This record gives sequence, C-alpha cells and structure tokens, in this order.
Amino acid sequence: MNGVIVHRTENFPTKEIHHDARSIRDLKNAKSLTSIRFLDSPTSLQNVAAQICRELSKEQDGFPSHDELLSNLITTNEYPHFKNAVKNFNHDPELTIGYAEHIGLQRRRVFIYKVPTLDQQIFEYFVVVYTPFKQKYTKTAEETAKTFASLFVSETLRRRFNEAKNEEEGFMILENEETIYSSGSEIFEERHSNGPWYPGKGIISDLRLRLHYYKSDFTDAFSDRRSVEKCLSTTIFLLFTILPTSIAYGMLNEENTGSVVNVSKVILGQWIGGLFFGIFGGQQLLIMTTSAPLSIYIHVLFNIAHLNHWDFWQLFACVGIWCQIFLFFYAIFEASAIMRHMKRSTEELFSLFISTTFVYKGIRAMYDVYKNNVNCLENGQQGCDTASVLIFIGSVLLCWRLATAFSNFRNKTILTDSFRETISDYALPISVLFAALVTQILFFDVHQTTFHSSTTSDAHWIEFWKLPLKGHLVAIGLSFPLSILFFVDQLLVTNTVDNKQNSLKKGSSHNWDFLVVAVLNVALSVFGIPWMHAGLPQSFLHFKALADVGKDATQREVIQKVRETRIPVLSAHLLMIPFYFFLPKIAHLMPISLFYGLFLFMAISSLTGHEFFERICLFFTEQAHYPRRDYITKVDQRTIHKFTFCQLLQLGVLLIVGMAPVNYVRMTFPLVIFMFIPIRMFILPMFFSQRDLELVDGAH
Repeated sequence: MNGVIVHRTENFPTKEIHHDARSIRDLKNAKSLTSIRFLDSPTSLQNVAAQICRELSKEQDGFPSHDELLSNLITTNEYPHFKNAVKNFNHDPELTIGYAEHIGLQRRRVFIYKVPTLDQQIFEYFVVVYTPFKQKYTKTAEETAKTFASLFVSETLRRRFNEAKNEEEGFMILENEETIYSSGSEIFEERHSNGPWYPGKGIISDLRLRLHYYKSDFTDAFSDRRSVEKCLSTTIFLLFTILPTSIAYGMLNEENTGSVVNVSKVILGQWIGGLFFGIFGGQQLLIMTTSAPLSIYIHVLFNIAHLNHWDFWQLFACVGIWCQIFLFFYAIFEASAIMRHMKRSTEELFSLFISTTFVYKGIRAMYDVYKNNVNCLENGQQGCDTASVLIFIGSVLLCWRLATAFSNFRNKTILTDSFRETISDYALPISVLFAALVTQILFFDVHQTTFHSSTTSDAHWIEFWKLPLKGHLVAIGLSFPLSILFFVDQLLVTNTVDNKQNSLKKGSSHNWDFLVVAVLNVALSVFGIPWMHAGLPQSFLHFKALADVGKDATQREVIQKVRETRIPVLSAHLLMIPFYFFLPKIAHLMPISLFYGLFLFMAISSLTGHEFFERICLFFTEQAHYPRRDYITKVDQRTIHKFTFCQLLQLGVLLIVGMAPVNYVRMTFPLVIFMFIPIRMFILPMFFSQRDLELVDGAH
C-alpha cells in the first residue's frame, strides 16, 4: 500500500512546573484527570493505545468510537507510532508521550501506563493525552502532554513509580509532586508580586525560598543509589579542584606580600569560607574561593601600606569591612536586579576570560621553567638541571591529558556503562595520583619543585581601629571598586551556574547570597584571612560533576538532571581540615607541576557547550560540518561571525586589562566587565537587528 504518513514530533525544554499555574492545577486534579495502569507483562504501543481508546470510548458511551479514536492517535502502517508526540531534548527511549484532540470528547483525559520490558528489570512508560477540540491554550493536548513529559523526565519520580506496587501508590506520588510544586509556586509568586517594595524585601523572600528547600538540600544526596555515587565522586573531585587553586593563589600572595599572606592562610580561609557558605549560602552549587583579582588587590594594599608606613593588616581589615558594608547595601536594595539587563554574552566573556587565564598560567609556568634553565646554562651557573625541566613539562601535560581522557571515558564503548561512568566521575583524582606516582617512582632522583608551607600562626585579631584617619579615608576609597568586583563576580558566577539551560529547580537567591558573603568576609577581614567570593571554573565544574549529562539529536551535550545538594561541598571542605593541619609535613610530596596540569584541565573542560567558544571555532570550520544549532539555521552566517568578532574585541580588552603589568590597571577589571552591559544594550543594537541579537545572544 502506497501513501504518505503525517508524523509530528516536537522537542521542547523542560517546563518549570512550579512557575506554571495550569500544570499545578492538573496535578491537583490528577485523580479525575488521570488514569494509571500498571501492566504485568510486556506489550506494544499499539496494544496500549487500543486499550486506552476502548476505555475512553466506553466513558463516552461509545461516541466517538474506539476505531475513530485509535486512528486519530496512532499511524496504521507496519510500525505504528503516535501521530503527535512530545519529547524532552534528552531523548528517552523508556518514555513515550502521545497526544490527540477529538471534537466528540467532553473533557481532557490523561492515561499513564507502566509496562515491564522483557528482562522485567526496566519499565517503559506510555503517556497518552486526549482532549476536546479547540481548548483554551493552556489546556490543549500539546500543553498537557508537555506538563507530563516534564514530570516524567525526573529520575526521582520515575524511580518512585518503578517501586510503586499499584495504581493507588501512583496517585500518591502525583499528589506528593503537587504538594512540592504548589508550595514552591507560592513562594515564587510572592517573590515576583507587585506588592509594596521595602529595603530587605529581596533578602527575606530569598531566605524563605531557601528554607523551603533546605531539608531537601541534604536529603537529595541520598534519594537514590546514583545520587549517593555522584555525591561521593563530586566530593573527591572538589577536593582535587579547590585545593590546587587555593595553593596556587597562596603562592601568588606569598610572592606579592613577602610571605605575609601565605598558602596556609588561604587554605584556612578556604575551608572556613566553604563550610560557612555551604551551610548558610543560598545557591548551594557555588564554590567560595579567593581569586587572582583579589590577590592583585591585596598586593596593591600591601604596597600602599608600605609606602605610607601603615600596618598592612589594619589597612586590609578596614578595606574589607567597608567593602562588605557596600555589599550589604547592594543586598538590601536588590542591586542584583541589574541581572535582567545582563545577557548571555557577558557571562560567556567572563567565563572564557577565566578559562584563558588558567590556560595562560599553565603555559606560562612551563615557559618560565624552561627559560630559567636556558638562562642558567647560558650564564654558566652551577645547579642547572635540564631533567627537572623535562619532568616539570611532562608532568603538566600528562596530568592534563589523563584527566581529559578519563573524563571523556563515559563516551567510549568498552567495558560496562557503570564502569565507564565511575572512571569519568573519578577522572581528576585518578589522573593526579597516577601522574604523581609516575614522577615520584620513575624519576625519584630528579629534583621537583614543591611549595613552601609556613608554620606561623594564621588567624589573628586585627586592631583595625588603630589605623590613622588618613588610612581610613583611603580604605573607604579603595573599598568601593573592590565591592564592584565582588558584586560583578558573584552575579556572573551565579548566573553561569543557575540559568534555565542548566535545568536547576530550586531557584536563585542573589540578595541572600550577597548578605552571606558580606558577613563571611567581615569575619575574614578582622582575622587576617584572604577574602573570597564565588569562583569560576570551580562552581561550574561542581555543577557539572553533580549533573547527569546526555546528548540531544544534534549530539550537543544537555543536562538531564542536577542533584542540588549541599553534601559534596560540605564534605570536601571538611576533608580539607586535616590537610590544613598536616600541610607542613606533606607539602614536599606535592609537585606544583600537577597543579598546572589541573589548571589546563579545568579551563579546557569548562569550554564544553560554551557557545562563544563554539562560534569562534566556526571561523575555522567547513560550513558542511557546522553544528546543528538554532541560531546557525536562522541567522545569516556573516551576522554570526560579525557578532563573534565583536565579542573577541571585548575579550581582547578584558585580557589587556586583566593581565596588564600594572596592578592599578588590573583593578579596573570589574568596571570594564560592568561597562559591557550598556554596550550590549545600546551600542550593539545599532549594528544588529533585535531578532538576530535574540537568537545569537538571547536568554538561556
């Protein structure tokens, strides 16, 4: 039989059900709207559809007929399938959702069928939505199907359905989901209500949202076996990610301040700040850390204190306190509202700048070691060691290459799926330990550079009020640009992690996080410990480590599920406490070459799915091999390249300012980032149409 079959399948992003009133109402009315059936033996889609249509026709007293409903729902060819279906971006072979409309139906109906597969260990789910013709938009078959598709994309819900023994337990699961989503919706509506504004309103609404999810921030880590495995591997991953960067920034501070600020101070601040924010912070996926711009600020303060014969720690404490006072006012008056004007391009510029600096650190370290050895040989000095240079460069590249290979192991086809996942989850510690063993065992007689750990007291009370009046005035002046640095970095890092593309469910809390960061840094300031704020790429890598990542039809990585829990970040920082106390005894066992290998890995791995970097690669990609992206098919190629070129110019400005040899120039870095917002709002629209800008640089 010859003919044409019309088959329509739509991909769509997961619905934010707690923001959708109709979806919540459908869950509330689940018993009247939905029929749940648990079958005992495997069957086909055609049999399920036939059974559903018989039941629906019987409810309607035989009109429309079973055959009429069935022909409206599925194709009649050799391999039947739904005429209309919805799928999440992450194609799931165990979930099939079809929908149809019929003029003869009196009300909407949803059918959920749980069907065992041949091995009886895995279940398939068939969901069918049937509605009357010409319904209100929010009640159409398509929109209702999207609601239930978004529900069933949750692994937790599917696991509970798998464990349910009968239909009644299935309804209890849906009722529980309605309770969770509706309570979250009430808080969301209050946060976005048009009621009277007052100072601190944003902080209060953020706190209410966090308290609503606070218990689940801990229990989600133990919701299923995979979550426990992920949290354990993420804990180890964070330990191997955060510690090397803390040590590197500590070494930088030692160099800048003559060891007044040292490695042990930075590590002390790291575990104190990490635990404090892990307990009280709003967005639990953020990692608090010191940063290169903060190290530059400390260097400038050290020089100013030295020139004016002031006590460095007194100036440090005063600048820190005043900076956090400004940050407190940003929280009170909801300065984070500026985020609505900050487009994805600004976040991409910032994250690519951070990745570029990490790559630069790794390459520069190898070059410096090589150059120092060349100078040593040319000057005829004693103690030149070419072998140590080769081992240093080899260790950096070995650590980076192993970490990259192991992290991509889940995409291979050898061994079992669970084994590949385990190797990928523990890629970083495996690579570091393997590279360390190779260098220590095979090249034990070659000198390797390690870092120095001070045994002096770290935390001490600072009598900041004894700073001269002129010093207090200087501190106020220096604290304002520092507060802009905190403000911009905190917002950009938060939005890089918490955006719609990343499928987080618990919402953000910018204002509350500003308050927590301010309180934390006041304490760090008065005890002489380096400041900290949310950092990249650690926060983004933390998010990815807790996520299940799949690929869509275009082979692009997509986030399937994220475990939004505090357990890994708290566990990792608790493990740092013994490391801090034993640091003087084990420092000589840690070659710094491995740190730079980790920097390369963190920088390059954070570029996966980075749209700006992807568009840069288009300059060197044959058109026939362009990735299948929405903006590529809808925007002219020249326009895409022109926009990317504009971003490259902005990135160049960031690199010039951020890596300038003069520290006072580097201090303007946050102001430069801030200026990109009005440039995007007012200048770029002069050269690009609004449609093209939305497609290339719209919302996540």
